[in-house]
Amino acid sequence: MNIKVVEGLNSPAKIINYLDFYNELNKIEIPQVFIEYKEIMFLPHKEICIESFYSEPSKLGYGTEAMLEIIKIANKFNIVLSLKPSTEDYVSTFWRKLGFQKGTKDFDDGYYFRYYDGYIE
Repeated sequence: MNIKVVEGLNSPAKIINYLDFYNELNKIEIPQVFIEYKEIMFLPHKEICIESFYSEPSKLGYGTEAMLEIIKIANKFNIVLSLKPSTEDYVSTFWRKLGFQKGTKDFDDGYYFRYYDGYIE
């Protein structure tokens, strides 16, 4: 899998804080998948915000396979995954089938969240 950790305006991160998560991601051997994410700090929980996620070629199951592995790793390290899908219905359906849920109704900014197993609000 092709991984890029960013901060700010998509510039490469100088420090990777969730190194165990990053190292596990590097073990996923699906070269057709590309992920770019940002580590969200200063929250009561660990959070990874997926800025970009796609596979080439698409719609052949590579993205689903990779995301299922990413979810396992996030569960292992108690990390919340977040992302803001495009408005395309197919894309939103893809994320919902993987367990991502829209944010709270009080603050609907378009983000979806996948909480780790055992997460307590």
